[in-house]
Amino acid sequence: MELVLQYPAHGDKYLARLWEGDFLEELIWCVTDPWLHSRTEESYRKNATKESSSAAVAVTSIPSWSLTSSDFPVKFSREYYRKHGAKELCRKEKVDIFLENEEYPFGLVMGGVAKIHGRLYRASESAIWEEHGSSHYDFQNNLFFSYLHSVPDKHAVRMDSKRSNSLGDRLYIFPVMAETHPGDWNSRNLDIFCLVLTSLTATLETEGHTSLFSRAGLAKLIGTVQEGIIAFSKGSKELLLGDCLGERLIKIR
Repeated sequence: MELVLQYPAHGDKYLARLWEGDFLEELIWCVTDPWLHSRTEESYRKNATKESSSAAVAVTSIPSWSLTSSDFPVKFSREYYRKHGAKELCRKEKVDIFLENEEYPFGLVMGGVAKIHGRLYRASESAIWEEHGSSHYDFQNNLFFSYLHSVPDKHAVRMDSKRSNSLGDRLYIFPVMAETHPGDWNSRNLDIFCLVLTSLTATLETEGHTSLFSRAGLAKLIGTVQEGIIAFSKGSKELLLGDCLGERLIKIR
């Protein structure tokens, strides 16, 4: 008998390996494969093979926010998510997913767009990639296993792929969730999980209008959240170029 996959009994919607009810929480995943910084000849051969695979998969326009978009191993944070004083820092407006067969939600994904309302910050491309490099070996400790090993007030960045050869990539920081650091209960500082985004539009549209982005990575910054206002720590602010660009309704595909 053929097994037919269906939505779970509670009626949650499946969205390209994420669930609609926990969508914001499940955006917090990162690439974990060490090939990103390996300098061996073998690693470069593997990179070429994987990048060819990426090009083939890209034809289906799998949304960048989905785990399915990565050819590389990822760490799905849901199993580590602690929900100690967790705060949502953005609001999911709508997620559209396009399937090869609309009657089969677990089938081939042809595209998708997530509309999310939140704060947007311009990021320093050089600082983001520098932090990505320094976070490479201890990123797991600083992000997902912080309750065991992480040092409080330590930010970390993990990009989804190696740096583009093209110059002038416009990177942005988009805070998603924040929670109390389990190793520093008495501190006002929170771990602030942010998407690193690349702008897909020639110019960033004015406040109040929708801009289009693609996910480029994940960052854990440090700061406080009071009455909806985010104040990043001195170290985390070094990854940013200026203050918040305002509240935005953005589209991530």
